[in-house]
Amino acid sequence: MAAVVRTLILSTLAAVGLALVLAGGALAEPSPLELSAPASPAAHAISDIYWVVFGVALGLFALVLLGLAGALARSRRAGTDSEPGPLTPRTLGLFAAIPVAAVVVVAVVVFARLSAAQDAPAAGAAGTLQVKVEARQAGWTYTYANGATASDRLRVPTGAVVRLLLTSADVTHSWWVPALGGQVRIYPGETASAAFRADRDGVFEGRSTVPSGRTFDRLTIAVEALPQAEYDAWLEQAAAAKGGSNSGG
Repeated sequence: MAAVVRTLILSTLAAVGLALVLAGGALAEPSPLELSAPASPAAHAISDIYWVVFGVALGLFALVLLGLAGALARSRRAGTDSEPGPLTPRTLGLFAAIPVAAVVVVAVVVFARLSAAQDAPAAGAAGTLQVKVEARQAGWTYTYANGATASDRLRVPTGAVVRLLLTSADVTHSWWVPALGGQVRIYPGETASAAFRADRDGVFEGRSTVPSGRTFDRLTIAVEALPQAEYDAWLEQAAAAKGGSNSGG
């Protein structure tokens, strides 16, 4: 009995070690899977779901390890040739109640926060902004309503609801800025949409998760949220350099 339980513990620890190794590879560049400090309502909802699922999974894993360790300790006290006693109805009920409770907790949180993670945030005093985004293997092009364009980063006013119309001029790409929301896949010949609201100033980085081109590079993304006055000044300068109007986006 002790040898069997010991084998189960070692196998479980080996599986966890392998999972950590694979997770380390997933978190490495160029994949933007690392956790980011949420800066939008959608990102906060995604973070809530993640941490609840992570906590429940970690709790179940700890219970499994404690159960295996307890079985090993009991088998050592009773002797290696002893047979395990029958499970009592109370023990069976506990084994059934724990996973059911875990599923209920995850389901409640997911259903409560899923709409916030998927739906466009409510527009506040800063209003709304629409930007056309074209993806190419060479990079991104951002076109504002007044004719201003940018290719280095997407600039938006803090607190405004930003609606993106995303297209691809060549191959499949994806748009993902973890601090601002979930991922959107962009296919050639189709228009995808995304919406977010940056609730604080700063530069938020992301990356396309789809390899583009023969080098398998993934396009990097940078979104800069600016105070309204700074954004308006930049937009006016960008429009003047492009020869567009000075009306806002």
